Amino acid sequence: MAIDPNALTTLEDVKAQIGIPVLDTTQDTLLERMINAASEKIESFLDRRIKKRSWTEYQDGRGNDRIMLRQWPCDKPTELWDDISNEFTDTDNMVDVTDFTTEGDPAIGVILLSGLSFSKSNRNIKVVYEAGYDSVLYDISEACINTVEFMYDLRNNRRMGTSTKSKNGETISYLGNLPEFVIDMLLPYQRFEFGHASIAVQSN
Repeated sequence: MAIDPNALTTLEDVKAQIGIPVLDTTQDTLLERMINAASEKIESFLDRRIKKRSWTEYQDGRGNDRIMLRQWPCDKPTELWDDISNEFTDTDNMVDVTDFTTEGDPAIGVILLSGLSFSKSNRNIKVVYEAGYDSVLYDISEACINTVEFMYDLRNNRRMGTSTKSKNGETISYLGNLPEFVIDMLLPYQRFEFGHASIAVQSN
């Protein structure tokens, strides 16, 4: 087992939190598996990917002047197409880079056309862009570390349906496979919907 390149924390930080010496490698495989699982749980809850990577995304056009991308914060797209043929080969159907902007600082993923509107069609919009953070935000990294610690502490409790543990005299519960206090940490970073058509996303 190895830590996924897009994991939200490091083995060293998790071991420091749990109190395992760096040179003690007897539980590394277990912790790496938990880090990967915790990272996936967090990104599933947030409904977005955190570390920066490239995306190719398709959306349905609704005849308005804006769309919201699946991933954020984002750089200005390198390609924006509006092609009702869904072929995306004729550059006449590519929107000129001067005819659209991204809103927000950092950009929250809203693309706004300048005096134009997207065609009404299915999967006629194609966007190629980069999104995510160059490094994991502190709150998200801490949320991942705490989730791994929670999972680690529960590992010896094999009772079916276990969803709570006690720490420092407090009872902590799982809500949606994440500790409740972790959910509070993550809420400011959760994806929100904009009222647009369903989309398909493919990581490059």
